[in-house]
Amino acid sequence: MISNSLPRLGFGPSRKLKRAKARFFFILALFPQPALAQTHEFFQLEWLEPPQNTPTQTRSSYDLDNRTQAPERVNLEENFFPPVGVHKRQYVFDAIVRSKNELSLAPAQTSWSHALPAFDSNELPNHRLLGITRHIAAGDRLILPSSSPYMRIQSCSVHENAHPSSALTLEWNDAAQLYALIASHTGVYEVLCHTYTPLDDTTPASYEQLAQIQPSLKNFDRELNKYILSKINNIDWINAAATSSAPLAQLARELFNFESTALTPSNHDLLSTILIQKKGLCRHRAFAFVVIAHAWGYRARFVRNEAHAFAEIYNNEKWMLVELGGQADSIQTSSPHFNQPHPPQIINNNHHSDSNTTNNINTTNNINTTQQHLTRPSADFVLDYPFNTPLHRDKLYSLSGKLINSITREPISNAVITLTINYKNALPVTLTSSKTDHVGRTIISFRLPPDAVVGPASIDLTTPEYVISF
Repeated sequence: MISNSLPRLGFGPSRKLKRAKARFFFILALFPQPALAQTHEFFQLEWLEPPQNTPTQTRSSYDLDNRTQAPERVNLEENFFPPVGVHKRQYVFDAIVRSKNELSLAPAQTSWSHALPAFDSNELPNHRLLGITRHIAAGDRLILPSSSPYMRIQSCSVHENAHPSSALTLEWNDAAQLYALIASHTGVYEVLCHTYTPLDDTTPASYEQLAQIQPSLKNFDRELNKYILSKINNIDWINAAATSSAPLAQLARELFNFESTALTPSNHDLLSTILIQKKGLCRHRAFAFVVIAHAWGYRARFVRNEAHAFAEIYNNEKWMLVELGGQADSIQTSSPHFNQPHPPQIINNNHHSDSNTTNNINTTNNINTTQQHLTRPSADFVLDYPFNTPLHRDKLYSLSGKLINSITREPISNAVITLTINYKNALPVTLTSSKTDHVGRTIISFRLPPDAVVGPASIDLTTPEYVISF
């Protein structure tokens, strides 16, 4: 393992990766792999080429588009375990640029440094594995995804099929709070990092928290600010939010309620059309939040990945996540097959198909229709991605999604969801609980114990107030 005090990551002995005729290379976890001398393979290679939309260099700008109708499905690469989901940080834009009558976003600082941020792991209790497999050209910068502005990399392990003396240099961008890697030689690299973050690293700010934030933006472009205000001051709902007792909270509420439908043709510029018609996807809402917040004197920035966009706001102490909704109807998630033989042991990949080790569990929510259930309203837990795999003993799983009222379709906040395994021929076992945030989102992580009962079963999600289906 390499300490984060050393920005240069060296390589030990490695083995060449065999390319199949297809572009994908899989190792099935169901079959034990033979031991390979002097090989450090920390997770299994999934891609031999970078997936589409993967950043291998910094993006110079982000322009607004007029596609405001929700797509049926988007793809998300989940690089973390436990998963981060749609709040993975990949691109960060914190500067507003004017070009004629349109606005775009750009990074305020594009410089990268070999000086890595110091941290105390005792103050960052959340441990996650960050895994990524990419083809990196010599000299290219590969931006590493982040789970939080305050994610810190403790150590990294690397396996590669490039030049034997190749090395990766780890860099840090203090403005965007992102790490990046630069390769000395072209090749396919597998990188596994141990990261640490604060407890609330993926928890969106509540409306109450947004209401307490005071303007703190300094050294802004007065001419640009004047131009932005001239565009938004004639829009009634923005004026109402600006003059309210909690401008940011009211702005977030309004943007969250935008419709994800097509725009009606208009003579206004694109941003004004989106704001007037109150239509837009996650990226349009986050873009609008950042522009308006800047005009009001707040420090805000635009964050996105390949599947979702959101905002971050500075509360004079730290950056906070602002979730504004607008995601696609369905998110298809893919991820590296983590296979770590060294501590910390998080996943047990020694799965077998015999009945002694496998729980044949489906995710059909079998709710008993009792009188008690009939007196409670119903809710739907909308998954970020399908969860239909059989479960295995002593392996960690996560359900990521949003709890909404089945009738009104409104998000249900601050609900404590309990996950229970209901067996057909045994007593149910309650495994864990998780609380939804102010927009109804949560991640429910659970692990089957080593002595879990084998047999047909289902996952049941319950709250005291609602009957949940998913």
